[in-house]
Amino acid sequence: MLLTKVVINDFGVYRGRNEFNFQTEPDKPIILCGGTNGAGKTTMFESVMLCLYGQNSFEQKTSQKQYHDKILRTIHRYLGTKKSADEASVTIEFQFAHEEKIVEYQIMRMWQNNDGKIDETFTIKKKKPSDEKFVKLDSIEESGWQVFIEQLIPKGIVKLFFFDGEQIQKIADEGEIDNHIKSSFDSLLGLDLVKQLINDIGLTLLRNSKGETKKILDEINLLTKEKDESEKKRDDFQDKQVNLQTKIDFLQKQVDVQEVNFKKIGGQFARKREELTIEKARLESKLENVEKEIRELCSDTLPFSLIPKQLKEVKNEIKADQQKIQNSFEKSILEKNFQDLLDNIKSESFLPNITNDVKQNITKQIDELLKNKIESISNPTKTTYNLSTNDMNHTIQ
Repeated sequence: MLLTKVVINDFGVYRGRNEFNFQTEPDKPIILCGGTNGAGKTTMFESVMLCLYGQNSFEQKTSQKQYHDKILRTIHRYLGTKKSADEASVTIEFQFAHEEKIVEYQIMRMWQNNDGKIDETFTIKKKKPSDEKFVKLDSIEESGWQVFIEQLIPKGIVKLFFFDGEQIQKIADEGEIDNHIKSSFDSLLGLDLVKQLINDIGLTLLRNSKGETKKILDEINLLTKEKDESEKKRDDFQDKQVNLQTKIDFLQKQVDVQEVNFKKIGGQFARKREELTIEKARLESKLENVEKEIRELCSDTLPFSLIPKQLKEVKNEIKADQQKIQNSFEKSILEKNFQDLLDNIKSESFLPNITNDVKQNITKQIDELLKNKIESISNPTKTTYNLSTNDMNHTIQ
């Protein structure tokens, strides 16, 4: 068997279609695959094993449920998202020489993710030297394919053909042969068949024995049956778990949709109801304080701002009252002062060298001046508002 090509599509770290050509040349008979950790070396070797053996490619016996779970985890997930590819596939091509004839084979195993369940497709094709392209095997060939693979490259020794350098380094560092490699040597040398033969002979002897040995054998058979039934129940429970997880995922999607709709119709308000109630009480208290301030303003001078025209008229009337009061005061002062002045003029001590005729003449003229002055001041009338001088001043201000 000579591996010539491997094609990996959306499997593991490989995104999209990745083709690896393993064709050798006479002067270049060896191909090495190198890369950093996580680059996909081990994934490539595992993909070849899966393509050849499918569910039987693992070290331990694996149920179909466990096999599908592993495939689901292996389908490529797009970087930075939770979304994975809808399907993954591995295709290998190799040459096989038989009776001096080289036949090329192409194996393709594809896994489709059907809402958490895996649908597997397995295709085998071959191409003879006379053929231009690969053709599908007939039914007889296909039925014996797995036997053919086991004969071509037994699973027990496949580790000798597909391994990475880390295994070799581990053996060199620890000085211990890996169990897989040891089992590969046992298969290659036929030692695994010897061990199986010993076990089969032991069971045959137990079946043909009597007494306690037969009881032990019956107990072994009973326990084996119980073990098989327990494994079947376990697989059933695992299938139920997958179904329930699928339902959970479906319900979670519905919950997400309903939450979006809930927000659209005012769900955010319902969630903030308590917070908004507290804010409402705070604003109502603030509103009450503002209303109180307004009432206090209204009880003082604020209402007067509503009648500016009337206030102006009142102000003018008060000023007129002030003028009336001032005129009344001036008239009283003038009358008193002029009377004192006339009395002084008539006295003998006032200008003693002036004759009485002259004084009478002066008195007469001053009296006329007084009358004219008093007449120039309007006769005092009653005020419009009976306010004190302080109240008038305060009101005008």
